This record gives sequence, structure tokens and C-alpha cells, in this order.
Amino acid sequence: MPVVQYDSVSSLRAAILSAWNSIPENVIQNRVDSMPNRILEVIREVGGLTKY
Repeated sequence: MPVVQYDSVSSLRAAILSAWNSIPENVIQNRVDSMPNRILEVIREVGGLTKY
């Protein structure tokens, strides 16, 4: 991935929003749906490493 430097906050913001909007909705929904299991895994591992 090439390194990009932004010359203004507004251009950085636009790039972030563009990247965010390019993520398919089903990918985001899958992450949201997996959060309960991820949290339980962290609790089971007492804050240690998890498979996620």
C-alpha cells in the first residue's frame, strides 16, 4: 500500500470517509454480529490473546 501524505485535514477526512464507505455493509454487519463472541473470548482469556 503506497504511503500518502495529506496536505489538509479536509483531504484526510475525505480519504477516510471514502475508505469507510467502500467497506461492504455485510462486512460491517458481520463484525457487529461477532462482538458478543469476541467479548466473551476476551473475558475467558482474562484480557490475553484471543483467536481474533
